[in-house]
Amino acid sequence: MNDHVSDRASVKSGGDGLVLVQATEITGVWKLLFNRPPVNAMSMAMYSAVIDALDELEHLPDVACVLVGSAVEGAFCAGADANELDVRKGMSTEQWDAREALTLNFQARIENFAVPTIAVIDGYAIGAGLVFASLCDLRFSSERSWFSLPELDVSRLGGASHSLRIFPQAVVRAMYFQGLRVQASKALALGAVNEVVGKDELWLAAMDAAAQIAQRDPYALRLAKRALNLGQSAPTLIGDRMERLYSYRLAMTDRAQDTRE
Repeated sequence: MNDHVSDRASVKSGGDGLVLVQATEITGVWKLLFNRPPVNAMSMAMYSAVIDALDELEHLPDVACVLVGSAVEGAFCAGADANELDVRKGMSTEQWDAREALTLNFQARIENFAVPTIAVIDGYAIGAGLVFASLCDLRFSSERSWFSLPELDVSRLGGASHSLRIFPQAVVRAMYFQGLRVQASKALALGAVNEVVGKDELWLAAMDAAAQIAQRDPYALRLAKRALNLGQSAPTLIGDRMERLYSYRLAMTDRAQDTRE
């Protein structure tokens, strides 16, 4: 562990403070915090701020893991900003298309981030908040947290396809059609989250996992993340083939040679 301790304590803000980026005491581990009180509703400006923050973090030479959480007490993310979604308030077709393009870019940016990401969920993860959590590699949750897809309540559709990455279809359909809220303990039983702890232990648990990740070779982490992402939507045999191709690339590096000697 001591090999990963850093004396950095920098804090950066993106999008007029909508996102906070913080170094941790572990080299290579960073925090990205939503910061739009009272509920972290995702506005277009916040989508852009998250994308910009991830772009900046990905280019850091030592980044090994990013923990994504909230600076707002009791709220991970309440979903898309309903005020921006209401076409009846004068949103033009061009504005709507621009928002949809930005949303897709936001989703792709977190899913394809070069190194592992951990969603640190304390409070509700609703709609786009659940989608964001599903796009992270690991999910740690406090006992008081819950997940939902209330899209029909605001005359919208979306979020189900990504939620199916971590929840069974029957549960996602109940979220959609019945307004089901899935408590953290149930999410753990379903395999949707990796660990559930008390809110005071949440960041400690997530940081411990991040420290384990940061001990691994950075290049190996990036190759492994890429192989998993490419293989997850492919047939099993093709996905396995992709993993072995990236394994070959890793085996040819000086790092791999060092481990064999």
